[in-house]
Amino acid sequence: MHIYFRCKKIFAIYCEINSILGKKPLFSLYKYHKEYIIDMPFTTLILSPSPVLKQDLVAYDQQDKRTGEKSYST
Repeated sequence: MHIYFRCKKIFAIYCEINSILGKKPLFSLYKYHKEYIIDMPFTTLILSPSPVLKQDLVAYDQQDKRTGEKSYST
């Protein structure tokens, strides 16, 4: 199961719950490209702060200018 929650430009949380992830580690926290990744049994959480989301919006705006079309994601 995948869950993605985004609060405008403030933060975003991605949660993946899957039996393939396994029982270990009990708890693990590390940082990768300004995002915090938390590993727990059968679960992975990715916390994205506002600087990461703002970079994503800049790339999205540049894509619109190049193609002249708007693309919408669900």
